[in-house]
Amino acid sequence: MLVQEKSSSGLQRVYTVTVKGADVVSRIDKQLDAIKGRVNINGFRPGKAPKSFLKKMYGRSVLPEVLEQVSQEAVEKINKDMNVKFSQMPKADLPNGESELEAAYEGTGDLTLELQCDLLPEITLTDASGYEFTRLSADVPAEEIDKAIQNMADGHKHYHDKGEQASVIGDRVLCDFKGMLNGEVFAGGEAEDATVDLGSGRYLPDFEAGIVGMKAGEVKTFDVNFPESYGAEELAGKTTQF
Repeated sequence: MLVQEKSSSGLQRVYTVTVKGADVVSRIDKQLDAIKGRVNINGFRPGKAPKSFLKKMYGRSVLPEVLEQVSQEAVEKINKDMNVKFSQMPKADLPNGESELEAAYEGTGDLTLELQCDLLPEITLTDASGYEFTRLSADVPAEEIDKAIQNMADGHKHYHDKGEQASVIGDRVLCDFKGMLNGEVFAGGEAEDATVDLGSGRYLPDFEAGIVGMKAGEVKTFDVNFPESYGAEELAGKTTQF
């Protein structure tokens, strides 16, 4: 096996690997010897098929293993002889195409591989004793810490059925509702099995306030005032019934 450096640019290298055709044939034969006892060929007992017949049936199927073996040995040779380390396994190409591979397979020509490689950079540690660093800190008010902890706790609440007890701020209510303007249900104003966390502010204040005090199974009608700044123009500043 002959390995030569073809090109060098920064950390990128391209190496040319040349393997004699006889060596390729020998490697194929070794791969076939390894599998001959495991394959069944009609007319022959396991392990007794002639090498020529075995090569005809399975020779090309072992070629990828042979190429991988050649690439791996070339990498080890480069590491040893040229004292370089690659960042990952190099990419192997056949620069002269399938015709050369076919000639090497038959033992009538040599095989050429090109290995495209990226080297590991050399890292030199510097003396940091002369540098000055500023550690930044922030004064966080205690109430902000309490608020953050409370938000975390609220996100991990566990709920249970309150039975006949009336709902209060902090409860989670499962409800069906229907919002009407001038006696007609408006778009987006109707839902079933809606989850409302009382006091969360996710719904309009009048809506949450209307649910507070209700009990399971109760039906109630109450007014909800939409703010002037509400996004839906047809509801902005209007009083609706839920």
